[in-house]
Amino acid sequence: MSHIAFGEKKTLDDVWPVRNRRFFVRTDYECLMEHGTAQPPSPLLTTIVRIVCQGGKVIVACSFGTNKNAVELKMTQTQRQSAIRAFPKHLSTEPLVGLLRKLLPEGTQVDFAPDCLGAMDTIKKMPMSGVVVLENLRFYRAELS
Repeated sequence: MSHIAFGEKKTLDDVWPVRNRRFFVRTDYECLMEHGTAQPPSPLLTTIVRIVCQGGKVIVACSFGTNKNAVELKMTQTQRQSAIRAFPKHLSTEPLVGLLRKLLPEGTQVDFAPDCLGAMDTIKKMPMSGVVVLENLRFYRAELS
């Protein structure tokens, strides 16, 4: 098990079995994509493939860009969706969906959750061995990292 300053960090080897579990994978968008294409072999991609092949569900999250004019958490769902659509397309994580569909094992279901606060339905509907890509977390005012 890996040790970090804030406590113990579990690796995939520490979590057994992977089947029927959900894994939240937060990554650096630029780590996976450069100029709109994947940079395999990526440790992130290797992790996602391993989880999917073992029957786990993956929720992928990224945070990049600035959160100027960010979405307020107190907004209604309709207001949030409208505000998210107003962000520049190059800041969206949606292109990851098509990329992951190409790179993951054939038949792997990959969906996009355009509003992180409303993503639970998408996550619940996703079958095991599937992947849900959340919209850029930086779109939300509460996201500071």
